[in-house]
Amino acid sequence: MKRSTFVTAAALAFAVSAPLLGMTTAPAFAQDWADDADHEGNWHQDRRERLMDLLQERRDRRSEIMDMLRERRDRRAEIMDMLRERRDRREALADLIRERRGSEGECYFTTRSLSDENRDFLIIVRRRVCPD
Repeated sequence: MKRSTFVTAAALAFAVSAPLLGMTTAPAFAQDWADDADHEGNWHQDRRERLMDLLQERRDRRSEIMDMLRERRDRRAEIMDMLRERRDRREALADLIRERRGSEGECYFTTRSLSDENRDFLIIVRRRVCPD
């Protein structure tokens, strides 16, 4: 009885393994394995493409930031040039006032122009200044 159970189990295992062995060597099964490998390869490829896109976006953002910094540096240089020119004009005006002070006694005239931010409205003010 023990022997018949063993023989039956062996025959059943042999009977089941033959179709399973045939199925694993069939081209359709091999193709499924290949599809799984392709799917995993596609997954890795998608991940690689996403990383490359992120790197490109980072490069683009860095380039934009560098451009903004250059523009800011240029604007600052322009402002500094304007301030230097204004300082030069102020010094020239002070020299002119000193010269007039000596020729006309102690009184001198100052002229200023005032305008709003849009430069739409302009006022010219002229004052006579005499120290007491």
